[in-house]
Amino acid sequence: MKKFLLLFTFCALIATQSFAEFEFNFNYNYSRPAGQMMQNIRGVHGLNMLVGYQLKKLPLTIGVDVGYGGYGYQTQRQAYTFDDGSITETNVNVSNNIFNLMLNAKIHYPNETAVQPYVQFRGGLSSFYTTLVIEDPEDIDACRPLESTILKSSSNLAGSVGIGMKINLSKSSGKNHTFGIDIGSNYVAGGRVNYMSLNKSTTNIAPVGDVSAEFINTHHQVTHKHHVGYIYNTPIRFFDWHIGMYMQF
Repeated sequence: MKKFLLLFTFCALIATQSFAEFEFNFNYNYSRPAGQMMQNIRGVHGLNMLVGYQLKKLPLTIGVDVGYGGYGYQTQRQAYTFDDGSITETNVNVSNNIFNLMLNAKIHYPNETAVQPYVQFRGGLSSFYTTLVIEDPEDIDACRPLESTILKSSSNLAGSVGIGMKINLSKSSGKNHTFGIDIGSNYVAGGRVNYMSLNKSTTNIAPVGDVSAEFINTHHQVTHKHHVGYIYNTPIRFFDWHIGMYMQF
């Protein structure tokens, strides 16, 4: 983390000394799992935001990229039988999500046209986590989870390389800012992470563990653990595409 902060500070100083333009991007992002990961999870729909500097003396934009996406959500009606024989039913809502925090560098093709291609490099931290929510107003026996809503989380370093283009929609406006469309594609690779799948894989990839949550029947004060999903461990592999808007000041 210290190296990450030092690198970001160094990039910011370079940008300041180079008379940089401030840039803001907000994109819709779709990521398709690749390799072993595609056997266990669905495509990831999410949003990402880039705050960076466009260097005037160099065809380069540097900044910080923050992304959030979800790859699985399911609601199941579950029946729980406690040690004292009491039974309760409730809805279990399970959500699987990914959070990314990365440094971003775009090398632009130095042209003066409205369409500006670029090559993009990113590197940073990718985190996978699972949340559990119980929502059922008709839950007679008041079954509630004892543990935190985050059941499982795992992080590792990841990087990506890709191409894209910025389409300037205000080239002839004469204003002190520009805005337009940003589209691109990246290949993402990283270290191994644990993540949860609601269903057991039908391939030869075996789970490395189970996810279970501890509940309590608040009327009888009896606890019970219930299976929620399966844990898999594979390298981070994605192909992703994004489209969104950018603005430079």
